[in-house]
Amino acid sequence: MKYRFIANLLLVPIGLLLLFLFFGFALDFLKFFADVNGVDSDNVSIQLLIALGTIGAVIVALFKDVLFDYFNKPKLRLEVDKRPLYIFNIPQEEGGNAVYFRLKVYNDGRTVAKNVAVLLKAVRGDNIYGKEIKCDYDMYLNSSNLGGNTLAYPNIQSNTGMYWDLGMMPDPEYRAGYKEFFKEEQLNGVYRREESAISISLTYKLPVRCYVIGLGRYEFDVVITADHTRPIERKILLDFSRLLRWPERIVGHDDEFCREYEEKKISEAVEFSVLDYKSRFLR
Repeated sequence: MKYRFIANLLLVPIGLLLLFLFFGFALDFLKFFADVNGVDSDNVSIQLLIALGTIGAVIVALFKDVLFDYFNKPKLRLEVDKRPLYIFNIPQEEGGNAVYFRLKVYNDGRTVAKNVAVLLKAVRGDNIYGKEIKCDYDMYLNSSNLGGNTLAYPNIQSNTGMYWDLGMMPDPEYRAGYKEFFKEEQLNGVYRREESAISISLTYKLPVRCYVIGLGRYEFDVVITADHTRPIERKILLDFSRLLRWPERIVGHDDEFCREYEEKKISEAVEFSVLDYKSRFLR
Protein backbone atom coordinates (compact mmCIF):
# COMPACT_ATOMS: atom_id res chain seq x y z
CA MET A 1 0.00 0.00 0.00
CA LYS A 2 2.92 2.33 0.85
CA TYR A 3 4.65 1.74 -2.49
CA ARG A 4 1.39 2.20 -4.37
CA PHE A 5 0.90 5.60 -2.72
CA ILE A 6 4.48 6.68 -3.64
CA ALA A 7 3.95 5.53 -7.23
CA ASN A 8 0.70 7.50 -7.49
CA LEU A 9 2.44 10.53 -6.02
CA LEU A 10 5.22 10.33 -8.61
CA LEU A 11 2.68 10.16 -11.45
CA VAL A 12 1.70 13.81 -10.86
CA PRO A 13 5.09 15.47 -11.63
CA ILE A 14 5.81 12.93 -14.38
CA GLY A 15 2.46 13.71 -16.00
CA LEU A 16 3.09 17.46 -15.76
CA LEU A 17 6.55 17.05 -17.28
CA LEU A 18 5.20 15.04 -20.21
CA LEU A 19 2.44 17.62 -20.71
CA PHE A 20 5.01 20.43 -20.70
CA LEU A 21 7.19 18.60 -23.26
CA PHE A 22 4.14 17.93 -25.46
CA PHE A 23 3.07 21.58 -25.41
CA GLY A 24 6.65 22.70 -26.12
CA PHE A 25 6.87 20.35 -29.10
CA ALA A 26 3.46 21.50 -30.37
CA LEU A 27 4.47 25.15 -30.03
CA ASP A 28 7.75 24.63 -31.92
CA PHE A 29 5.94 22.72 -34.65
CA LEU A 30 3.35 25.47 -35.12
CA LYS A 31 6.06 28.14 -35.20
CA PHE A 32 7.89 26.16 -37.89
CA PHE A 33 4.63 25.72 -39.83
CA ALA A 34 3.92 29.48 -39.55
CA ASP A 35 7.40 30.45 -40.74
CA VAL A 36 7.11 28.14 -43.76
CA ASN A 37 3.74 29.64 -44.72
CA GLY A 38 4.66 33.27 -43.98
CA VAL A 39 2.33 33.58 -40.97
CA ASP A 40 3.18 35.66 -37.89
CA SER A 41 4.56 33.05 -35.45
CA ASP A 42 3.95 35.24 -32.39
CA ASN A 43 0.23 35.44 -33.22
CA VAL A 44 0.12 31.66 -33.66
CA SER A 45 1.79 31.20 -30.26
CA ILE A 46 -0.75 33.46 -28.59
CA GLN A 47 -3.65 31.64 -30.21
CA LEU A 48 -2.16 28.30 -29.19
CA LEU A 49 -1.73 29.39 -25.56
CA ILE A 50 -5.31 30.64 -25.46
CA ALA A 51 -6.55 27.33 -26.89
CA LEU A 52 -4.45 25.33 -24.45
CA GLY A 53 -5.63 27.47 -21.53
CA THR A 54 -9.25 26.89 -22.54
CA ILE A 55 -8.70 23.13 -22.84
CA GLY A 56 -6.92 23.11 -19.47
CA ALA A 57 -9.79 24.97 -17.80
CA VAL A 58 -12.28 22.49 -19.23
CA ILE A 59 -10.18 19.53 -18.01
CA VAL A 60 -9.95 21.01 -14.51
CA ALA A 61 -13.70 21.68 -14.43
CA LEU A 62 -14.46 18.11 -15.53
CA PHE A 63 -12.03 16.29 -13.25
CA LYS A 64 -11.65 18.50 -10.17
CA ASP A 65 -14.15 16.40 -8.18
CA VAL A 66 -12.39 13.21 -9.21
CA LEU A 67 -9.01 14.60 -8.18
CA PHE A 68 -10.42 15.94 -4.91
CA ASP A 69 -11.94 12.56 -4.03
CA TYR A 70 -8.71 10.80 -4.96
CA PHE A 71 -6.56 12.89 -2.62
CA ASN A 72 -9.20 13.19 0.13
CA LYS A 73 -10.37 9.62 0.55
CA PRO A 74 -11.42 8.15 3.90
CA LYS A 75 -8.81 6.01 5.63
CA LEU A 76 -10.26 3.32 7.88
CA ARG A 77 -8.48 1.73 10.83
CA LEU A 78 -9.66 -1.01 13.20
CA GLU A 79 -8.91 -0.89 16.91
CA VAL A 80 -9.52 -3.55 19.55
CA ASP A 81 -8.57 -3.12 23.20
CA LYS A 82 -9.29 -4.40 26.70
CA ARG A 83 -10.22 -0.97 28.01
CA PRO A 84 -13.80 -0.02 28.95
CA LEU A 85 -16.06 0.57 25.92
CA TYR A 86 -14.21 -2.25 24.15
CA ILE A 87 -15.02 -4.77 26.88
CA PHE A 88 -18.06 -3.08 28.41
CA ASN A 89 -20.19 -4.59 31.20
CA ILE A 90 -23.79 -3.33 31.00
CA PRO A 91 -26.80 -3.98 33.32
CA GLN A 92 -29.54 -5.98 31.56
CA GLU A 93 -33.34 -6.07 31.78
CA GLU A 94 -33.13 -9.86 32.03
CA GLY A 95 -31.13 -9.47 35.26
CA GLY A 96 -27.42 -9.30 36.02
CA ASN A 97 -24.90 -7.80 33.65
CA ALA A 98 -23.65 -8.69 30.20
CA VAL A 99 -20.26 -7.97 28.66
CA TYR A 100 -20.11 -6.59 25.11
CA PHE A 101 -16.93 -7.13 23.09
CA ARG A 102 -16.58 -4.17 20.77
CA LEU A 103 -14.55 -3.18 17.73
CA LYS A 104 -13.85 0.46 17.01
CA VAL A 105 -13.51 1.68 13.43
CA TYR A 106 -11.63 4.97 13.05
CA ASN A 107 -11.59 7.25 10.04
CA ASP A 108 -8.13 8.81 9.82
CA GLY A 109 -8.86 10.30 6.40
CA ARG A 110 -9.59 13.90 5.43
CA THR A 111 -13.20 13.37 4.48
CA VAL A 112 -16.30 11.56 5.73
CA ALA A 113 -16.35 7.77 5.43
CA LYS A 114 -19.82 7.00 4.08
CA ASN A 115 -21.81 3.77 4.39
CA VAL A 116 -19.35 2.04 6.70
CA ALA A 117 -20.01 -1.64 7.40
CA VAL A 118 -18.24 -4.42 9.29
CA LEU A 119 -18.66 -7.85 7.72
CA LEU A 120 -17.89 -11.02 9.65
CA LYS A 121 -16.60 -13.57 7.16
CA ALA A 122 -15.72 -16.51 9.39
CA VAL A 123 -14.82 -17.80 12.84
CA ARG A 124 -12.31 -20.54 13.57
CA GLY A 125 -11.19 -21.87 16.93
CA ASP A 126 -11.20 -24.56 19.60
CA ASN A 127 -13.33 -24.70 22.72
CA ILE A 128 -11.97 -25.99 26.04
CA TYR A 129 -13.38 -29.46 25.33
CA GLY A 130 -11.24 -29.87 22.22
CA LYS A 131 -14.11 -29.31 19.80
CA GLU A 132 -13.04 -27.45 16.66
CA ILE A 133 -15.37 -24.57 15.77
CA LYS A 134 -15.64 -23.61 12.09
CA CYS A 135 -18.35 -21.24 10.87
CA ASP A 136 -18.54 -19.18 7.68
CA TYR A 137 -20.86 -16.20 7.88
CA ASP A 138 -20.46 -13.36 5.35
CA MET A 139 -22.93 -11.38 7.47
CA TYR A 140 -22.84 -7.90 8.99
CA LEU A 141 -22.20 -7.10 12.64
CA ASN A 142 -24.41 -4.76 14.65
CA SER A 143 -23.31 -1.17 15.13
CA SER A 144 -23.14 -0.32 18.84
CA ASN A 145 -24.25 3.23 18.09
CA LEU A 146 -27.48 2.18 16.39
CA GLY A 147 -28.68 -0.71 18.54
CA GLY A 148 -29.14 -4.37 17.78
CA ASN A 149 -30.58 -5.92 14.62
CA THR A 150 -30.39 -2.70 12.63
CA LEU A 151 -29.02 -3.11 9.12
CA ALA A 152 -27.60 0.34 8.52
CA TYR A 153 -24.42 1.79 7.09
CA PRO A 154 -23.46 4.81 9.22
CA ASN A 155 -21.09 7.59 8.25
CA ILE A 156 -17.90 8.28 10.23
CA GLN A 157 -16.63 11.83 10.28
CA SER A 158 -12.95 12.60 9.75
CA ASN A 159 -10.73 11.83 12.78
CA THR A 160 -13.54 10.13 14.70
CA GLY A 161 -14.65 6.54 15.29
CA MET A 162 -17.66 4.32 15.91
CA TYR A 163 -18.16 1.01 17.70
CA TRP A 164 -19.43 -2.31 16.38
CA ASP A 165 -20.43 -5.22 18.63
CA LEU A 166 -18.54 -8.44 18.01
CA GLY A 167 -20.34 -10.44 20.66
CA MET A 168 -22.29 -10.38 23.93
CA MET A 169 -21.61 -12.51 27.01
CA PRO A 170 -24.25 -12.45 29.80
CA ASP A 171 -23.93 -13.61 33.38
CA PRO A 172 -24.67 -17.39 33.14
CA GLU A 173 -26.99 -17.15 36.13
CA TYR A 174 -29.43 -15.01 34.10
CA ARG A 175 -28.72 -16.38 30.62
CA ALA A 176 -31.92 -18.42 30.30
CA GLY A 177 -33.89 -15.17 29.84
CA TYR A 178 -32.00 -14.17 26.69
CA LYS A 179 -33.52 -14.97 23.32
CA GLU A 180 -30.00 -15.27 21.89
CA PHE A 181 -29.48 -18.41 23.97
CA PHE A 182 -32.89 -19.97 23.34
CA LYS A 183 -32.98 -23.75 23.80
CA GLU A 184 -29.39 -23.89 24.98
CA GLU A 185 -29.88 -27.57 25.86
CA GLN A 186 -29.21 -28.17 22.16
CA LEU A 187 -25.63 -27.03 22.59
CA ASN A 188 -24.08 -30.14 24.13
CA GLY A 189 -20.34 -30.04 23.60
CA VAL A 190 -20.29 -26.26 23.11
CA TYR A 191 -20.62 -25.06 26.72
CA ARG A 192 -22.18 -26.00 30.04
CA ARG A 193 -24.95 -24.10 31.79
CA GLU A 194 -22.70 -22.69 34.51
CA GLU A 195 -20.03 -21.53 32.02
CA SER A 196 -19.76 -18.28 30.13
CA ALA A 197 -20.78 -18.22 26.46
CA ILE A 198 -20.83 -15.55 23.78
CA SER A 199 -23.57 -14.71 21.29
CA ILE A 200 -21.99 -13.25 18.12
CA SER A 201 -23.75 -9.97 17.25
CA LEU A 202 -24.92 -10.68 13.72
CA THR A 203 -27.52 -8.35 12.27
CA TYR A 204 -29.67 -11.35 11.32
CA LYS A 205 -29.44 -14.46 13.45
CA LEU A 206 -28.59 -17.87 12.05
CA PRO A 207 -29.47 -21.19 13.70
CA VAL A 208 -28.29 -21.05 17.31
CA ARG A 209 -25.33 -23.39 16.79
CA CYS A 210 -23.87 -20.95 14.28
CA TYR A 211 -23.62 -17.87 16.48
CA VAL A 212 -23.14 -19.10 20.08
CA ILE A 213 -19.63 -20.09 21.20
CA GLY A 214 -18.46 -21.48 24.53
CA LEU A 215 -15.21 -21.09 26.45
CA GLY A 216 -12.27 -21.26 24.06
CA ARG A 217 -9.86 -19.41 21.78
CA TYR A 218 -11.29 -18.01 18.55
CA GLU A 219 -10.20 -15.99 15.55
CA PHE A 220 -12.68 -13.77 13.71
CA ASP A 221 -12.10 -12.78 10.09
CA VAL A 222 -13.67 -9.35 9.48
CA VAL A 223 -13.81 -6.97 6.51
CA ILE A 224 -14.49 -3.24 6.89
CA THR A 225 -15.92 -1.40 3.90
CA ALA A 226 -17.00 2.14 2.99
CA ASP A 227 -17.64 4.17 -0.14
CA HIS A 228 -14.58 5.31 -2.15
CA THR A 229 -12.02 3.43 -0.09
CA ARG A 230 -10.37 0.04 -0.18
CA PRO A 231 -11.81 -2.63 2.12
CA ILE A 232 -9.53 -3.62 4.98
CA GLU A 233 -9.33 -7.21 6.21
CA ARG A 234 -8.33 -8.02 9.77
CA LYS A 235 -8.25 -11.01 12.11
CA ILE A 236 -9.50 -10.58 15.68
CA LEU A 237 -8.39 -12.82 18.52
CA LEU A 238 -10.86 -13.47 21.35
CA ASP A 239 -9.67 -15.94 23.96
CA PHE A 240 -11.89 -16.35 27.03
CA SER A 241 -10.89 -19.92 27.85
CA ARG A 242 -9.63 -18.86 31.31
CA LEU A 243 -12.98 -17.35 32.34
CA LEU A 244 -14.18 -20.54 34.01
CA ARG A 245 -16.51 -18.75 36.43
CA TRP A 246 -18.34 -15.43 36.33
CA PRO A 247 -16.89 -13.06 38.97
CA GLU A 248 -18.77 -13.31 42.26
CA ARG A 249 -20.73 -10.29 43.41
CA ILE A 250 -19.12 -8.44 46.33
CA VAL A 251 -21.52 -8.09 49.23
CA GLY A 252 -21.91 -4.63 50.74
CA HIS A 253 -21.28 -2.60 47.57
CA ASP A 254 -23.67 -0.90 45.18
CA ASP A 255 -24.50 -2.13 41.66
CA GLU A 256 -22.11 0.25 39.90
CA PHE A 257 -19.15 -0.87 42.01
CA CYS A 258 -19.99 -4.52 41.32
CA ARG A 259 -20.43 -3.83 37.59
CA GLU A 260 -16.97 -2.23 37.35
CA TYR A 261 -15.45 -5.02 39.42
CA GLU A 262 -16.91 -7.66 37.09
CA GLU A 263 -15.69 -5.72 34.07
CA LYS A 264 -12.15 -5.52 35.46
CA LYS A 265 -11.95 -9.21 36.39
CA ILE A 266 -13.33 -10.33 33.03
CA SER A 267 -10.89 -8.07 31.15
CA GLU A 268 -8.01 -9.61 33.09
CA ALA A 269 -9.10 -13.13 32.10
CA VAL A 270 -9.72 -12.37 28.41
CA GLU A 271 -7.34 -11.85 25.49
CA PHE A 272 -8.90 -9.52 22.94
CA SER A 273 -6.78 -7.99 20.18
CA VAL A 274 -6.10 -7.56 16.46
CA LEU A 275 -3.82 -10.33 15.27
CA ASP A 276 -0.48 -9.17 13.91
CA TYR A 277 0.88 -12.61 13.08
CA LYS A 278 -0.04 -15.31 10.58
CA SER A 279 -3.22 -16.93 11.79
CA ARG A 280 -3.28 -20.63 12.60
CA PHE A 281 -6.90 -20.98 11.52
CA LEU A 282 -7.61 -18.28 8.95
CA ARG A 283 -5.30 -18.01 5.97
